[in-house]
Amino acid sequence: YNLCNYYNYTSTAYEYDTSSQKNDFSSWTELSGWTESNPSGATSLPTKSQVSEYPATFIRWWGARAYADFYGVKLPSEAQWEYAAKGGNNYTYAVYDGVTTSDANWNSSNLTVATHHVRKAKSGNANPYGLYNLGGNVWEWMEDNFVSFSSASAVDPILYDGSNKRAWRGGSWNYHQATLESSARYYDEETKGNDHFGFRVVR
Repeated sequence: YNLCNYYNYTSTAYEYDTSSQKNDFSSWTELSGWTESNPSGATSLPTKSQVSEYPATFIRWWGARAYADFYGVKLPSEAQWEYAAKGGNNYTYAVYDGVTTSDANWNSSNLTVATHHVRKAKSGNANPYGLYNLGGNVWEWMEDNFVSFSSASAVDPILYDGSNKRAWRGGSWNYHQATLESSARYYDEETKGNDHFGFRVVR
């Protein structure tokens, strides 16, 4: 129960979020082997060992922060994430060589809804720092609020303004190529989470 102590249960946390229902039932796939009388008969579900190799999704910022606090690690700052994504070579894209976006998991067909989904966390090629899937797969929550950068130089700044808007980086399986750029910045409310929101931690 310690994790729950870190959640920010404001009134907004209880609002019904319909974002995950926008596609209605038309894009759902029925599990083979499933019946109403025997729901456990589904044969196309991944195994527990397979699931453990995938990033957690449907993560709100507060959930990511709770995990980090509980295990004594941190969410990365935007500065830390971008440094890692550029691979020590000022990469344009947050992919293993800074160029080959086909190695990343993103909506390369520019469909309204991608026909594929999240892939294993350790898939594709690692960048020079040994990191996988910084570009694509799932969005990654940052510690920072989404604040305009200052023109003054700073070393590893963490930006706060007290708002509920938190930065995320990296793009996801359902987003377009521009979101894979190492310097691209995006955000959402810290109480939001869906099937392409995840996180990674730093020590």
